[in-house]
Amino acid sequence: MSQSTLIFDLEGLSMRTLTYRPAVDACLQAIQFYEGNYPEQLRRVFVVNAPKIFNIAIALIKPFLNETTASKIRMLAGSDASSWSKAILEDCNADQFPAHYGGSLADPDGNPLCITMMNNMGGLVAKSYYFDDASNKKNNDNKKNLAVSYGGKEKLKFDVKTPASSLQWQFYSEGGDIAFAVYQKVNGVKTVIVPKDRVDSHIAAEEGEIRVDPGQYIVEFDNSFSYLRSKSIWYAISVDSFGLDKRTSA
Repeated sequence: MSQSTLIFDLEGLSMRTLTYRPAVDACLQAIQFYEGNYPEQLRRVFVVNAPKIFNIAIALIKPFLNETTASKIRMLAGSDASSWSKAILEDCNADQFPAHYGGSLADPDGNPLCITMMNNMGGLVAKSYYFDDASNKKNNDNKKNLAVSYGGKEKLKFDVKTPASSLQWQFYSEGGDIAFAVYQKVNGVKTVIVPKDRVDSHIAAEEGEIRVDPGQYIVEFDNSFSYLRSKSIWYAISVDSFGLDKRTSA
């Protein structure tokens, strides 16, 4: 069986990164996927350039690791390669990992990071990929604004009278992600139509559509998970009756 040795370079890791939920979720999903499918292919993990705040990340990740995986992780302190390259050399042949981390492997042009040998080299995200909040606001002419206080919820009610109608929504949030759900209420009984889930609508606008029959429908924006930040929601929600030139919106 082949095994892998990984080097995690945490240079530049900040508290902002550790508290960014999509990044944390992606990390946890990757760990769970790896352990669930390839538990014996991991030989060793070296963590280098780890700032002090990484202790917080370890505390978050450890509950999701089994003891065998946790025992394979080695934390190497210090920002100077000479302070931890010796430990890597004791475990790996020098010609098998980049010179930047103490090995002897380099690109043809001498680059010690071996960029040409990496399939998906990391780095800073280009600003051209940044979420353009300004352009989003230009499209607010057809949207209404809703303030959701920290620790609170806001609900919008829609009465559908025509069978086989369509409930459509589009929204984005300012101040962070928001939990979103749709319920139906018939004779006082509430049924979940769209299960509650936190959506990263502060990164990209959330859109959706469902078929609905007569009854009262409740669209809920839930910020109860946030104890510090209120959210501002820009939304356009409507009910279309198929076959009729009639639309109701809120």
